[in-house]
Amino acid sequence: MSEIASIKDFKTFKQELDKQMLESAEGFVRIGWLLKQARDTDILSGSGYTNVNEFARAEYNIDKTMVSRFININDRFSEGGNSQYLKTEYRGFGYSKLAVMLQLPDEINEELSSDYSRAEIEDLKKEFDEERKVSDLEILAEGTDGAMAGLNELEQAFHQLLHDEPELYLNLSKTDNLFETLSPAGEMIYSIRIQGVGRVMMSVKAELQKVTLTNVRSMEKTEYDAASVTEAVKNQIGTPEDLKKAWEDKYGEKFPEEQKEETEKKRKDKKVVKAKPPKTEGNAVNTKYEGNSGAAGDDLEPKMPESAINTKCEGNSETAGEDLQAKEPENVINTQCESDFNTPNSSMPEMPKNAVNTQCGSDFKEATDNQTEDEEITESWRLIKEAAQKIYLTANDFPLSPLTSQMHDVAAAEANARTILEELKNIRNLMTDDELEGQMNFNDMNIEED
Repeated sequence: MSEIASIKDFKTFKQELDKQMLESAEGFVRIGWLLKQARDTDILSGSGYTNVNEFARAEYNIDKTMVSRFININDRFSEGGNSQYLKTEYRGFGYSKLAVMLQLPDEINEELSSDYSRAEIEDLKKEFDEERKVSDLEILAEGTDGAMAGLNELEQAFHQLLHDEPELYLNLSKTDNLFETLSPAGEMIYSIRIQGVGRVMMSVKAELQKVTLTNVRSMEKTEYDAASVTEAVKNQIGTPEDLKKAWEDKYGEKFPEEQKEETEKKRKDKKVVKAKPPKTEGNAVNTKYEGNSGAAGDDLEPKMPESAINTKCEGNSETAGEDLQAKEPENVINTQCESDFNTPNSSMPEMPKNAVNTQCGSDFKEATDNQTEDEEITESWRLIKEAAQKIYLTANDFPLSPLTSQMHDVAAAEANARTILEELKNIRNLMTDDELEGQMNFNDMNIEED
């Protein structure tokens, strides 16, 4: 109590807290370093313990997951990757933040400071994870936004950002301090989802008067000075008299009527702004690969009608030169699961234009635009359709490449399959018994909770 009583002013209090925070973070690094000694040397000989995990569990009730995390923190954040001391740039973060940052690449971590909360760092991780679920083929399938033609990387980022944050468009057009407006808290990271490009992280540092763009897919980073940022913003906004009308003319949408106070509060309270998905047109997807992929010059995928996605599961697709997909009417999404998967090139039943077929066996549910007035059921079918497309695009990418599947690709396919099952269960719960009778037998599908 006497030590606490001696702290009579904020400056002394802050100095003491900073000291403890530094010692705490350094402690995590030292723990990791010491556990490495137990793992990599014979220091445990004669102790009765056969390995570091056994030792940590018995003496400190630390499981092997925590042991691994401490060691990984030392690997990533200590000076030289194997010392007792935390790198200067990561001092003050604390264990919980560093544990999340372990799951982010260095290119993103370099843009963070100890002022970011754990929740904000977790938001960045979620954005990073979301982009990892999207295959390169899906990015290509999105096409590009025609409005982006002729724009450089920074202008593209601002074009999308000012669409997603319309109030920011208004504020930037009226400010004399661009960086303060972009980053009210002094530093800010915007996650921006650009059609045909993927996510980019726009890091804004007001004090340094700079913006850094990091492409989440390639991890390429580019820094821009104040002059470049000012020019990019000016090119995207101009000097219109009626700002809302100018925004509407630029993006072809009605300016959203959101309370300005709520928007400003949201931006001031958080230093991370999540991306919004771009609107894409239903363009055709051509995944034809040329060259030597088992049989040089063979077409691995036949031509498809415009906007058609066929996710029919067929049999032997390894035979070079065979048609891997049957033709479908325009705009058809078919996720048929046939009983005989060993028969390649089996014929597809004819379906009406714009139909979504989720046939499994003999019973099926046809989801057309006029299927139901219930918005929640309609949304579930939309999610099912989207997930089916992603499973097709992800899975179809694998046999066309000599590379083996990456774990994040497997996780993406699994997550989308789970989405389909969950939304089917949701539809089952929402529909009446009469509506379900004779259309879909969910019990036969053996849908179980995890």
